[in-house]
Amino acid sequence: MLSYRKYVKEGGGYVGICAGAYLIAKGYTEETSMLELLEAEVKNWPIWYFGIGVVYLKTVAEHPIVYGFQGEFPIVYWNGPVFYKNSIREEKVKVLAVYSKIAENSFSAKELEENLGYVTEVMYSEPAILASNCGEGKIVAIGSHSELTDASKETPGAVLESKYNWRLLFNAIYYVSRKSCVKNVL
Repeated sequence: MLSYRKYVKEGGGYVGICAGAYLIAKGYTEETSMLELLEAEVKNWPIWYFGIGVVYLKTVAEHPIVYGFQGEFPIVYWNGPVFYKNSIREEKVKVLAVYSKIAENSFSAKELEENLGYVTEVMYSEPAILASNCGEGKIVAIGSHSELTDASKETPGAVLESKYNWRLLFNAIYYVSRKSCVKNVL
């Protein structure tokens, strides 16, 4: 067993952002199958290069990870995973936020010949932020980039007005690192 799998299963935590979320998803690729920790499949595979820019997420659950976020909020997206909601068993994985829309004039899908209709169709209402237990540990998967506020070098206009999304990352780190006397609580 890989040491990070053992670490998480014995009570550690894992926060996967973008590629880190792809890698732990079930069935992502055969080459990464030994890394699977999350019982959720990726919907945008093998076509993963959806685009770069600003998208909106919508919170769908109250949870410590999305504390401070309500309804829709903008976030930077950079070809991250779109999880397939039909692959998720609610007793195993909690969906915290879904993709709700692409921001006008600040998203580019160059690799898909700017086919934003296709991107929107695949993303709409699909999971973007997930939380799960893994043995005694906890996992958070975030398909977008809470740590970025500017993607304008790749997509003109893709700049967030606030750095508030850093809070998602702080919340996620706190969530997976805190110890609780209550076991297996999502």
